Amino acid sequence: MQQNGQDSYPSSRSNESTMKRISRYLIGLLLLGCCCANAQSAGTVNLTASPSAGNGVINVTLNWTSSPPATSCALTGGGVTNPTAAPSGTATDTLTKTTTYGIACSWTRTSNTLHWTAPTTNTDGSPLTDLSGYTIWWGLVGNSVSTQTAVTNPAATSFVITPSAPGTYAYTIVACNAAKLCSTPSTSVTGPAIGTTSASATATTTVTPLPTSPTSLTVQ
Repeated sequence: MQQNGQDSYPSSRSNESTMKRISRYLIGLLLLGCCCANAQSAGTVNLTASPSAGNGVINVTLNWTSSPPATSCALTGGGVTNPTAAPSGTATDTLTKTTTYGIACSWTRTSNTLHWTAPTTNTDGSPLTDLSGYTIWWGLVGNSVSTQTAVTNPAATSFVITPSAPGTYAYTIVACNAAKLCSTPSTSVTGPAIGTTSASATATTTVTPLPTSPTSLTVQ
């Protein structure tokens, strides 16, 4: 199978002459990473309540963060419940009894951006002067990396892939020269999951009640 005249991968390379032909050419390039503006494998949420314990009536300060900044968050508990909380923030509350707070955040991702370093030499050490472009191979983790996307600009060092279905995708890339001879594949990398993911955290402030004050105090 070929696309845009470039050799396909991962089809079989059993033909010895084909293997020799390819080995004379491009050095396999290093795919540096798969990332977007905020790259990581999964979103995380942190929530703290200070103080975590007290007696009687106490004032509590909540601090929460999401990384990368979440698409949406909801804060619950006490008098600070907010279904549209900011991705990171602070809130204060006054407590007379033990209270557990929660923050639940979600992230929606529709694409992965690949970044790479272009090869500059052939496998024999000679300068690479006729780089013509790249082919990115990608697919859902656990399935074959069978979808190919051509990058026809030889000066490109990044490309956005927008899968149509949710899931976690693996990516690899090959470089091709003007003779349509391509490198061996780069190291495979896995991008952050496409679709909506979520994470949550809780924090509890324990309040020990005190006796109420006496009333109707008089003096005679």
